[in-house]
Amino acid sequence: VLLAYLLWSAIFAGQERVAGYTLPMMVTYSLLATMLNRMQNQEAGAWQLAEEVREGQFSKYLARPLSVHAYFLAAGIGRWAFMLVINLVTLLVWALAFSAWIVLPENPADLLWLVLVLPLGALFMLLLNHAIGLLSLKFVDILGFMFTKATLLELLSGALIPLTLLPAGVVALLRYTPVYYVVYYPISLFLGQQSEPPLLAAGVLAAWCLVMYVVCEAWYRYARKFYEGVGV
Repeated sequence: VLLAYLLWSAIFAGQERVAGYTLPMMVTYSLLATMLNRMQNQEAGAWQLAEEVREGQFSKYLARPLSVHAYFLAAGIGRWAFMLVINLVTLLVWALAFSAWIVLPENPADLLWLVLVLPLGALFMLLLNHAIGLLSLKFVDILGFMFTKATLLELLSGALIPLTLLPAGVVALLRYTPVYYVVYYPISLFLGQQSEPPLLAAGVLAAWCLVMYVVCEAWYRYARKFYEGVGV
């Protein structure tokens, strides 16, 4: 966060606004983006799944009357809830440290929508990471998939820089994707700069969550026959 502050201070030298942001708004954006990126994009479940497939421990899920997807999603939601509490505390600490450079919400009532948008964004990311984890049923290593996903999402979700710094055509296309609403949109909602109604954001995320769940189920039904763990 301190590095982001020093970087944007240099960029804003002699300029009042950059891509529609003032320096305090950009510092606030960087702080929130750091927190949201770590909270929303949790990969622990995918790595656990891949490790258990590799070591033959995945057999226990095949032998028990439970849903593999429900198990890993429930564990992921639990981790997300814990991270939410930790990030809120951390956010308060950093907000006090940078109190002179923090922008408060223009319309606090809009923050109520975050109760719906943030969990849906987290659920989509859990499903996406779960889908990549399920690739281990057929592929030896998922490191390349995870690295590519993390690199692309850091840019396209707005975790690295605000999406308004990207070409307008790219931003217009991203509005139809879930990654637009995982990090960038919640921060825009906080700063009062959102251009899409929160209900639309929630609807897009919900639709993509359903699509991703269908993808996970379809791939699991296809790829589980390639698993060669103990007792199979």
